[in-house]
Amino acid sequence: MVQVPVGNSPGSWNVYARANDGSTDSLIAAAGFEVRNLVALDGRVLDYTTWLPVENAIVRLEPGGHQTTTDAEGEYEFLTADVPPGEYTIITAHEDCSNTQGPYLVDGQGLSLDLFLFGPWCDSGVRR
Repeated sequence: MVQVPVGNSPGSWNVYARANDGSTDSLIAAAGFEVRNLVALDGRVLDYTTWLPVENAIVRLEPGGHQTTTDAEGEYEFLTADVPPGEYTIITAHEDCSNTQGPYLVDGQGLSLDLFLFGPWCDSGVRR
């Protein structure tokens, strides 16, 4: 296995393999590959009043109803394979608090968004 570090640069890349016997290099083969982001959308859900991460918040994309739940650090992610490119409104909810943001263009290039649960939509911030 050969790893090719391309960083976070989607697109087409060429790879060249060379044989090296110590005194000469010779081209063996050339091939191309496509680099795609595995994550279409990710980020954190934060309580606007405390700026702390919100665990177990639901993050839903509409249209389509794609949904996930945040982890202990308030982080969420949607994989490129699961979310087709398009414009999405993002609904974030935790207990009796919710917020709608967007629309945002999710195009497979990897979008990172911090989402906030705002005080006006909650009695006194997000309850834990």
